[in-house]
Amino acid sequence: MNSIVRNFAVPACVVALGAAAIVWNVERMRTTERKFAEEVKQYQQGADRGDANAEYELGLMYFWGRGVPQDYAQTRYLYQKAADQGFAKGEDGIGALYYYGHGFTQSYSNALAWYHKAADQGDAIAQEALGTMNYYGYGVPQSYTEAITWYRKAAGQNYAKAEYDIGLMYWYGQGVPRDRDEANRWYRRAASHGNKDAQMALGLRFSRLRLWVKIALTIGFVWGLLLMSGLLSPRRLLRDQILRRFVFAGMLCLVTAGMDLFAHSEYCLFPSVWAATVYRFVWLFLAGIVTTMLVTGVMPRASKVLLISSGILFVAMAIYICAIARFDMRALSAIGWRLLVFTACPLGMAISAATHLRRIRKEPESGTPEPPIQNGEAPDAV
Repeated sequence: MNSIVRNFAVPACVVALGAAAIVWNVERMRTTERKFAEEVKQYQQGADRGDANAEYELGLMYFWGRGVPQDYAQTRYLYQKAADQGFAKGEDGIGALYYYGHGFTQSYSNALAWYHKAADQGDAIAQEALGTMNYYGYGVPQSYTEAITWYRKAAGQNYAKAEYDIGLMYWYGQGVPRDRDEANRWYRRAASHGNKDAQMALGLRFSRLRLWVKIALTIGFVWGLLLMSGLLSPRRLLRDQILRRFVFAGMLCLVTAGMDLFAHSEYCLFPSVWAATVYRFVWLFLAGIVTTMLVTGVMPRASKVLLISSGILFVAMAIYICAIARFDMRALSAIGWRLLVFTACPLGMAISAATHLRRIRKEPESGTPEPPIQNGEAPDAV
């Protein structure tokens, strides 16, 4: 009976969780589609009255295909109607269509002309776009000085992307003297206005997950559920110490995978760099413990190997730190906290391996030795 539960309950739970996730996602998509359809209806009514903002917003819905089929030609038509009324967002929209070649033949010169029309009316998005075109030399000679001039105009309206761009130019010394403190000041300003790139630059938000990381997290979740299948055999769990080790490792595996998934999600924004550092340290420390528990569960005598491996990692990181300090102490101060975080994994491995090794050495002492066998029979008790 236990084998049947063990072989079918865990796969059934995985399938049930997957089905629940699919149903939830489908329902969320339906709700979003209904919301977009309602917005399209409202914008269409405004566009029929000649409202320039409604024309622009309706064109935006056609551009992204929200509530209506994606149609760049219709987007161009609606943007043009809004621009004919002198609406800055419509002019900026046409400039973007020319810039990316959507609905028009791609043309930097035409994009510049329309961006200038919108920028002259104080449109921050168009001003930032002009800064970017000057930064890369699209349609104009490359000029960092001209680029930062336009960025400053957009940043004067608290446009977060332009604030981040200025910080980037101060960080690398492009068009301005290189000044990391000033760069961080602009990064903080952009981060306070919600710019995710600035938040990542300051360490308040983790980078987006890559495909291979998502695959690894999925494997980690499944592996954790499989390791926790021992919970379905409570009697064996009480008797078998190795099974308890695997179950606990499965729990930690789910915790670390969940922590990593949350840290890289859109919802995670740390209040300070120290909070992000502590979070990452705890995550890597738990990952080190999971590694030790899995290895020692399969090979109980591998504790010494893990201790030596963690020691080698510590020595390698110490050499790396000394090499950086030898050439650039300022660079060491900038990345020192990151090196401290990366020591968490070998530290977790070392502590858990040492604990396991100490427990193994005490086991023979705690047990009562069996009496020697003489002539095939055990001696009588005294």
